[in-house]
Amino acid sequence: MMIGRFVIVMISVLIGFSVSHAAEGEWSAERNGWSVRANQVNAQRYWVLRHDKHKTAIITVNLDARTDLPFAEAFERLKTEQGKLNNCPALVTAKAEPERDLADEALLAITKVKDPEAYAAMEKDLPVIGYDATDDYARPRCVLIAREYVGGGVLFGWIGDDSGKLAFNRSYLSDIVRKTIDDINARETPQAPAETQQTVVSCEGTETYANWVMSWSPKSAIVYARNPEFLDADKSKGKKLRFGFNVGGKVDPKNGRQDLYYSIYLAAQESGQGFAPQKSYIIVDSVLLQKWGVGGGQWAALEDNTVEALFSGRTAIMETKELGRFRFPLADLKAVLELADTNQQIAVAHAELGMCEQ
Repeated sequence: MMIGRFVIVMISVLIGFSVSHAAEGEWSAERNGWSVRANQVNAQRYWVLRHDKHKTAIITVNLDARTDLPFAEAFERLKTEQGKLNNCPALVTAKAEPERDLADEALLAITKVKDPEAYAAMEKDLPVIGYDATDDYARPRCVLIAREYVGGGVLFGWIGDDSGKLAFNRSYLSDIVRKTIDDINARETPQAPAETQQTVVSCEGTETYANWVMSWSPKSAIVYARNPEFLDADKSKGKKLRFGFNVGGKVDPKNGRQDLYYSIYLAAQESGQGFAPQKSYIIVDSVLLQKWGVGGGQWAALEDNTVEALFSGRTAIMETKELGRFRFPLADLKAVLELADTNQQIAVAHAELGMCEQ
C-alpha cells in the first residue's frame, strides 16, 4: 500500500498538479534561489525542490518510514523500487556509493600529514552517514540519495532529468538535496541542542627562517630565498627580484598531495614594471645541473637530480638572461619546503570544511 501511495505522489509531481487532499504548506523555505515546499498525501510525506535555473530537473525528498531493514539494505530496496517506478532501470543495478562525514575524513587527512604515528592508530573505516547511486555517470538521468531520518526510517532524495544537463550539475544538485535532508532532520530533531559555533582558523600565512621566507595558502606553497646575492652588478642594477621554489601537485583534501614536484618561482621588477626573467641554468656546488631553453620549457618542473642536489648541497647559483647570476645558500631548504607542503595540505583540508576565516 505504501508503494501505491508513493506512485500517487510522484505522478502528481511529474504532471505539475497538487493533489487535492495533500496537506501542502507544512514547511516552505527559500535558499539561494531554491524553494522547498512540504507536502503530504495521506501518510506519505515529501518535499518538492524548485529553482528557476533548473526547470528541467524533477527533485524531491521523500520519507520512507519503514524501519524493518538496516540502512544499507533499505537503500538497496529503494534503488530497486525507485528505478522501476521512475523508468530508470539502470539505477536498480547501480553501485551504492557510501557517504562519510567530511569532518572525519578531513581529520584523518590532517593527522596523516601532521602525526603519522597517531594516524596509524586511528580507525580508517569511518561510519557511513548516507548513500547515493547514479544510473549512468557519463550520461545520468536519475540520482538517488539517502540519509537516515531522525524519527526512524530513511529520507531519500530523487533527481530526475532527461535533458542531458544532469551530467554537468549532478554534484551541485546532489549537495542541495543533502542540505535539504539535513534541514528536515534538524527541524524534526526533538530538543536539538544549540548548534556549536564553527571553529575558524587562518588558512594562509608566512614564516621567516634564516635563509628563507615560507608562504602558504589553500592554493599555493612557495619558499622564497631571502636576499640572494647578485653577481653581475651591470645586469641587476635597478632591478628587484623575487625568487623561490614552488611545491607543485594537486592537493586532495582527503588524500593529501598528489604527484609532488618542485619548480622555480621567478618574478622581477624594473622601473615599476613587472616581468618574468628567463632562466638559463642552475649550478649547485660548482656542478651544472639543469639548463633551460626558450619557450614552455621555462615552466617545467625541476629534474629529480636537481632537486636532490638542492636538498643536499651548500650553495647554488642561478643565472637568468635579464638579471645575470645570483647566489643563495641552501641550508634548511628541504625542511622548509616540506613544512610549506604540510601547511598547504592542512589549509586545503580546513578550506574544504569551511573553516577558513574570511
